[in-house]
Amino acid sequence: MSNTAFIQRNLGGVLTHTMADVPADGSRWSTSPAPVVVLYNDAGGAILASTASTTKGPTTTLSGAAAAEATQLTVSSSASFTRWVDLVVGPSSSTGKWEWCTVAGVGTNTIYLAAPLANAYPTGTAVKSHEITYSVPKTACATVARNCRAEWRYYVDGIERRESTIYHVSEYAPRLSLTAAELIQVYPRAIRQVASHQALDLMIRRMWHRQVLPAIGRMYAPGAIVSGEVAEQALVSLVKAVLCEEARDYESALIHREQYTGHLNEISQSMIDLNEDGVQTDAEQPRSLNSIRVLRG
Repeated sequence: MSNTAFIQRNLGGVLTHTMADVPADGSRWSTSPAPVVVLYNDAGGAILASTASTTKGPTTTLSGAAAAEATQLTVSSSASFTRWVDLVVGPSSSTGKWEWCTVAGVGTNTIYLAAPLANAYPTGTAVKSHEITYSVPKTACATVARNCRAEWRYYVDGIERRESTIYHVSEYAPRLSLTAAELIQVYPRAIRQVASHQALDLMIRRMWHRQVLPAIGRMYAPGAIVSGEVAEQALVSLVKAVLCEEARDYESALIHREQYTGHLNEISQSMIDLNEDGVQTDAEQPRSLNSIRVLRG
């Protein structure tokens, strides 16, 4: 699954990739050879050796039974689980059932779900992620750059898979705070147009990474500061448009598409260029703290 990510200059960040074609129990994912990642700079040259290892997503077990319709899991350890991670719960030792879930939040030995469970699971059931991650060191992002590439290499059924994540090195790394619950607050009909909160959260995530961030990235030079509030407004409008299109309400969809374009135009007119030198002059100071609320790392 390809997406777009931002890495902060001279600080680094974490790149995440969801492995394709891996079943719920992970049985076909080959741990040897271990997955690796190669980082390519904006000129296409490799900047890290291909032996740079990745880390498989966290794994834990239920420390208490989870009932159907439950919205949280009590687990042996919630360490390393983060919001937006896609999980597999199961298979159940009694029924063999399993399901995909999305993490909405994490507490002490507790994982909160974006949507209720479809099935019940006994104590001891596995909870695991099929994502692989790589922490980009600061030495690999010393300068601002666009369209760098992380090539993930791993094996399924003994066959090598190669998939890419495009990422930008910028002065500030975007942070997304919008959730399905928050979108529903401003657009109540959203949940009636999708199967679940989980599906809506996944749609928000994909729209953000695959459409909104790339659209913003095409407009600005690395180092610019962008209004996080307007970026989220653009995301809300885009998700609304897609939901209306799926409901065949094309008139409303057109209105939301126009709002989305308007928000992108607002972003392009309000960007503050740091001239890619990492120094913010008086003339480049943001007009308000909110202008970097989301995007400042």
